[in-house]
Amino acid sequence: MIDLNKVQGRKTTMPPRASTRTRRDLGPNHWLNASWEFSLKNSYDNAEAYELDFSGTFEETVVAKGKNKGEKTTKLTGEAADAVTLIRDAADHLGIGVSIRTKPAKARGKVTVTYQGQKRKIYKSKDTDAQNAQQ
Repeated sequence: MIDLNKVQGRKTTMPPRASTRTRRDLGPNHWLNASWEFSLKNSYDNAEAYELDFSGTFEETVVAKGKNKGEKTTKLTGEAADAVTLIRDAADHLGIGVSIRTKPAKARGKVTVTYQGQKRKIYKSKDTDAQNAQQ
């Protein structure tokens, strides 16, 4: 039996698991600030889409893993990619859905991000459908 009175402990940090990515610190999420004119909550409450321009580009890349491995795809980079991540995080935090569209802006090196808060869709899994069929 282990005598915990004789064991000395200390606080530490765990290294990230090899199979997971560590999240970047993107700073405060402005889309959660209800007093900001373009917040996600305002978009949801007013049923309005908002459009903002961010620095960023679309890069052609090749899928490295999964069933689409080796196929060409387009990846969003820069502040525009960070904005999309923050908008999705805000939607999760608020418990709502969000529709996001990105397109090249008129200004070079900019991307237009269009978003609108909406009712969250509830997706049924294949397992749920199979259980319902058996009942």
